[in-house]
Formats: sequence, C-alpha cells, structure tokens
Amino acid sequence: MRRIDRAKQFLPFDSMKGLQEALRAQEEMQSRVEKRELGEEDAEHISHLLGQTSRGDTVKVVYYRSGRYVTAEGEVTAFDPIRRTFVVDGQKISFDDIGEMERC
Repeated sequence: MRRIDRAKQFLPFDSMKGLQEALRAQEEMQSRVEKRELGEEDAEHISHLLGQTSRGDTVKVVYYRSGRYVTAEGEVTAFDPIRRTFVVDGQKISFDDIGEMERC
C-alpha cells in the first residue's frame, strides 16, 4: 500500500457533511441586531468628533456592519468627508453607521 493511501484511512469522517456550516449560518442569523437610531445629543457629539478628526488621529469606534455592532480602535489612515467615510484599523466605516465614537 502506498504511503498516501495509508494516510487516507486515518482522515476524519464527517457523516453529516455540511452540518457544521449550516449550524454556524443559523447561529449568525439569530445573533443579528437591528441598527439603532441615534438620539440628537449622541448624533451631535459624533458629528463634533468627526469635525475634529483627521488622518493620524487615534480613535475608538463602535459601528454597525452586517447585522451587528463591531468595535474598531486604531489610527485613522484615511478620512473622506465628501464620501462620508474613514478607515480605522483597515476597516472602511461610513459616518452613518457609527453608533459610538471617542478619541484616544
């Protein structure tokens, strides 16, 4: 018996192929949340911080992406007020998706 054929007999056997992927997809769908509307005071605070933010600043941002809130913390590497986006920790974030923001 060839060495490669011997190795195949010890490979794990998955009798329910695709079950783990289906369970992960189901769990992800159940963990989604709706995007919350910001209050006037929170929106003004974020707007004020964005007005003072530029490339090179360090910020911590909680933003909405794909059905959940995600936190990014790091240096602002790109800031585009015309397109209303900026990049933190490699993540492109829209101004409209920001839930919380603070400068570090």
